[in-house]
Amino acid sequence: MLRKKKEETPIVLSKQELMPSVLGVMNEKSRSGLSVLFFFIFLIGFALLLPVISDYVSGEQKIVFTPPSKNEESPDAPTPSEDVTFYEYSSDLKIQYDGMMISDFVINRKDFYLTILNQSEAKDYLVEHPLYLEFYDESQMLLQRIKIPNENISRNDSNTYEFELTVPTKDIHYVVIDEKNPSDYPAVNLKKESDGDYSLFCSKGFDEITYTFGSDYKLYHITHLYNFESANGNYSEEIFNYRQLVSRYSAIDGVTANITEAGNGFTFNVSLDLNEVDLSNSTIRNTLDEEVYYGKDTEARVVHFELSAMGYTCS
Repeated sequence: MLRKKKEETPIVLSKQELMPSVLGVMNEKSRSGLSVLFFFIFLIGFALLLPVISDYVSGEQKIVFTPPSKNEESPDAPTPSEDVTFYEYSSDLKIQYDGMMISDFVINRKDFYLTILNQSEAKDYLVEHPLYLEFYDESQMLLQRIKIPNENISRNDSNTYEFELTVPTKDIHYVVIDEKNPSDYPAVNLKKESDGDYSLFCSKGFDEITYTFGSDYKLYHITHLYNFESANGNYSEEIFNYRQLVSRYSAIDGVTANITEAGNGFTFNVSLDLNEVDLSNSTIRNTLDEEVYYGKDTEARVVHFELSAMGYTCS
């Protein structure tokens, strides 16, 4: 049986321009899948950082913007002024700083001595100008900074000061006398107390001082403890002197002072409510006569920087 041959349709090549073929359609649901994935990644990162964020929101950690230090090797900024002079240390060194003549440098083991002669008309020069003695090594890296006491010296009078060295004397190559601007002091983080206030604890030898600041890091209260053990000196003379202080301090509004005796010594306690104690009053200032007492609203960075330069350990 013969089969009918199927007719073949000839292939015709069209000269019409090729059109793109559609292989598939991207559904909007696939995009939403990526969004969900990114959302879950964000949630995981947020959960990991939540404790840190919570501390800042609650105030446990204070956000502090601190400018970068100019001297990376000396974290306890500020660095010396641009016009500061580095003097090579020697016992016959004399430094003229404005109206002050600083001389008679002596190192005796761990003790350092110098004499300041006031050649200025201003009796309160050192009160108005916070001066610092700084030691540097041969590469001009800071070794130790010491705050010179801000006390009155009458014209043509002099005081000799003794400081404790905390660095090897053999490393001291340069001496610098520099005035610091409190606005340049580095920022400091304080410990937050349960009542929302912040505190700074500083100690040296027999002294223990607690400074209390508000949420704005401004000082409003000071507690000072002086612990004396009878083995450290003339007990009767020491307690007599501090009983005199109790009598004088207690006469000032806002100041509470007392002495607690123990079997081997005594503790001198002072509490200053700076909302009542006006340390800008010269009579009150002279009666209290403590360089470590600061007036109301003093910034935390000022207290920390200056106490550290007085040899206190602060935390």
